[in-house]
Amino acid sequence: MSLNVQAISKKFDQFTAVEPLSFTIQPGEIVGFLGPNGAGKSTTLKMIAGCLSPDAGSLQLSGIDLQKDEVAYKEYQDNIKKLEGFLGISLKDNFFSWIGDELAIVNSEPVHKTKENEFALIFKANNIDDARENLNFISTRIRRRTPTRFKEVDYKGYQINFLSVKGLFKMMLGKMFSKLEKPYYTIIDDYVVFSNHPQTLKNMIDDYQSKNTLANSEGFTNFYSKFNKKSNLFFYINTPVLHNNMKEFVDAETMKSLTSNKEFMICFEQIGFQIVRDGNWFETNFIVQYKDPNIVKQDVINIFNLSEKSNNQSPFIMVEELQENELEISEVIIDDLGAKNQRENFENGNTKVEVGLKNGLKHGTYYEYYSSGELKIKGKYSEDVKTGTWKVYDSLGVLIQKEKF
Repeated sequence: MSLNVQAISKKFDQFTAVEPLSFTIQPGEIVGFLGPNGAGKSTTLKMIAGCLSPDAGSLQLSGIDLQKDEVAYKEYQDNIKKLEGFLGISLKDNFFSWIGDELAIVNSEPVHKTKENEFALIFKANNIDDARENLNFISTRIRRRTPTRFKEVDYKGYQINFLSVKGLFKMMLGKMFSKLEKPYYTIIDDYVVFSNHPQTLKNMIDDYQSKNTLANSEGFTNFYSKFNKKSNLFFYINTPVLHNNMKEFVDAETMKSLTSNKEFMICFEQIGFQIVRDGNWFETNFIVQYKDPNIVKQDVINIFNLSEKSNNQSPFIMVEELQENELEISEVIIDDLGAKNQRENFENGNTKVEVGLKNGLKHGTYYEYYSSGELKIKGKYSEDVKTGTWKVYDSLGVLIQKEKF
């Protein structure tokens, strides 16, 4: 998707909010929109988003002139009005109004190796209480006007909710956000986090609570101390971590080249680029940290080993009679917090795990199988708590362990 802006301008009465402005963004480009307070950044973005009409000039989105192509422009405006009318909301007042000056797009490793990378969109709120109130209002309106029966789920003190409106973000923000088909969201500190998968939100909550963030990384904070404390734009790359995740973003030939040059790439462990307004000018800072490749590789091994230990701990361990032979239960990654059950399969198609769900929590009978299809473990959950008698069988169907809760 490309964007071509040609000499757009906007006035409010006698005040000129945007002088004639022109620029082009090609597909795949990432740009920063910079300017002092009152320069017209917000007004320009509102014109691009269709919330305001420019007084002059043209806006072309992938070749479609939204001013000249009255059919396309009217269809866009009509879709927004229909959505607002159907739900009884105002996107301007109930959504865009609380969005602050920070936005992040996250593309992380998949929860399951067989699935696509997880996508998250993060907004900093001007006022988090205002954001929470407006999102609760939108959620309430959605529940009243749609058949969804989803209830918010409490995860470690954080509420995970669900906006069950198909294509909401694509309609508001464009095709790039089509992955957020029916997003889940939670609030962490002053940030609202949207994602297509509830486990992504859970992982972020876990990392935040365990302080597994850049702000708590000694290596990052030492590197960041070389920059100005405030930025108009700051871009950061941890090269070894990026390299380990590039397979999902590039073709096979590019990945082959990246692999053959891995040691050269990862020795530049951290890369930072910063733009800071200085009067009528912008100061730029570009810093690259070099480190011996062998040291970097060991650092990466230590990081991923620590991550695996924290993420792969069994959800529960029967410790009374099985201390020497702990029962290991497969981790259940819940895809849909509104579903009534969760099932995961082996590569051969046989069921691996099946469990009932209630309000996003494990609730009901739990079954775990061997890849051959034989029952391995059976037990019951009551709102994520083990209850009753749990039984473990060998691959021949012989009972080998049991524990009562």
